[in-house]
Amino acid sequence: MRVVVLGVGGFVGGAVFRKLREAGDTVVGLARRLDAAAAADMEAEPLKLADPGSLALAFRNADAVVHAAGVASPRVARATLRETHIAGTEHVVAAAKHAGVRHLVLVSCADVTLCDRDRLHFNEKRDSEAGPMDAHGESKRLAEEIALTHDSGTVASRSEFRVTALRPSWVWGAGDRGAAWRHLGWGPQQGISLVGAGVNLLCTVHVDNLADAVGQVLRAKDVGGRAYYVADGHFLEAREFLREWSTAMGFSPPKRGAPMAWMRAQASWRERLGKSGPWRRDVAKLGRGTFFDASQLRHGVGWNPQMSLEKGMRELQEWVKSTR
Repeated sequence: MRVVVLGVGGFVGGAVFRKLREAGDTVVGLARRLDAAAAADMEAEPLKLADPGSLALAFRNADAVVHAAGVASPRVARATLRETHIAGTEHVVAAAKHAGVRHLVLVSCADVTLCDRDRLHFNEKRDSEAGPMDAHGESKRLAEEIALTHDSGTVASRSEFRVTALRPSWVWGAGDRGAAWRHLGWGPQQGISLVGAGVNLLCTVHVDNLADAVGQVLRAKDVGGRAYYVADGHFLEAREFLREWSTAMGFSPPKRGAPMAWMRAQASWRERLGKSGPWRRDVAKLGRGTFFDASQLRHGVGWNPQMSLEKGMRELQEWVKSTR
């Protein structure tokens, strides 16, 4: 299979590129950060999300496209998020259809249903009543909707064009340089402040398991027009997972934090003033219980996470030591 992967200079896109290459696929990488791709031993071409013509040329003769490019940090301007996630996805879809690509896999995120409530046993049929609670989740949600409406099983089409969206929970693993958590003020000395005692469930997925899910979806049948949650399925409290993660990262152990109501009030103040530290979305992600039901992906597609928590933490620790 010939696959074009967008965003190979990033954490997730790079992992997808490597997994597909290991599986024997012919993989073409596109990256905005060519230096990052080269440093990870990946040949990549320039990614121009704002140029559908350039994308269509890159997609020629491709069987599938994996769109893993996006903005990891939620702190950028709303206009940038909309330009990258919404307009960028529109351009990717248009270019893929023009080039005759048969399958587009959009790597979205579980933040499309992020709200200030627990999301326990959340499956694809459930939704948050208020919608995404910030511009990042909103832009990701709209990008999903745009892409899925172009699935040939959803609209009349002369040719097959299947679209699948994946919604990974918190992605972690070796190679994560912290674009998504550095703004929280986490670091080796500061450690992590939990929300309260950190006894809420925290749903995560190892980046290699996410990359495997992409590969499985590309080879599966009847997956078009659908979104799937991707989660490893560990029943771990936030304090348990973050204790293991902190040890692997070389951070100080997580500290008990203030109650959620107090942290939410502080976060609102920081958000209004644009200050560093947790904002309301961060308090919700860290303090609200999350457990996403990935049974549709497991049973319908045949995905089964191979990277265990223990092995993933060992590899993360080894990677951290190698980069010092």
